[in-house]
Amino acid sequence: MKEILEAIYQIQKLDDQIRANQSRLDQIPKNIADIQESLKQSRSRLEEVTRQQNDLAKQRKGLEQEVEQTLANIKKHQTQLLSVKTNKEYSTMLHEIEGEKKKIADIEEQILAIMENLEKLGLQESEEKNVFKLAESQSRGKQQELDREAAAFSAQNDEMKKNKQQALTSLPGDILALYDRIGKARNGIAVVTVRNGACGGCFGNLPTQLLNRIRDMDKVITCENCGRILIWQPPQQ
Repeated sequence: MKEILEAIYQIQKLDDQIRANQSRLDQIPKNIADIQESLKQSRSRLEEVTRQQNDLAKQRKGLEQEVEQTLANIKKHQTQLLSVKTNKEYSTMLHEIEGEKKKIADIEEQILAIMENLEKLGLQESEEKNVFKLAESQSRGKQQELDREAAAFSAQNDEMKKNKQQALTSLPGDILALYDRIGKARNGIAVVTVRNGACGGCFGNLPTQLLNRIRDMDKVITCENCGRILIWQPPQQ
């Protein structure tokens, strides 16, 4: 019986490790998705800066064209001054020219403000490019690391599942049935060791008489509280 109890304890440890590995494997796709989302956000920030730069550049071009057109109007009106016949017409023409000059001054202030914003965006673009470049490099490295980790855990699980199948062949059917039944009721943990005189599953204290029976390892003994199979292991283990 001792060999059977030791075998079922080894199966439990294999199941524990398989379950832990699978939990990590299930988490890896989310980790990769988080990395990709972080990179996506960095890319979006860089694209937003570029969009703002393009919008301001278009505004600047439109204003510069407006300045050119207004300068042409001024030149035209200055030429027309030579042909006016009355003081009223002359004053009206001068008033139009002054209005157009003021318009140019206002537009040039807008262009100056745009140029200042473009300068700030240029600095921001440089910073976002560096951030994105770093994020891209780190993303690639982390994804490769996670891929290697996933492959390693998958290989470990495959190997442990083989070992488990081999160990199962040495167990009687009634012991396996008990193991499966308890495992389903206790989140996959059917076998636990005694720890400091207590059940390693529910941590309930065990009577001294029961501890002596568990130590003998000559029959299957379950915890009266949680129902798990109790295994005795020397303190150093």
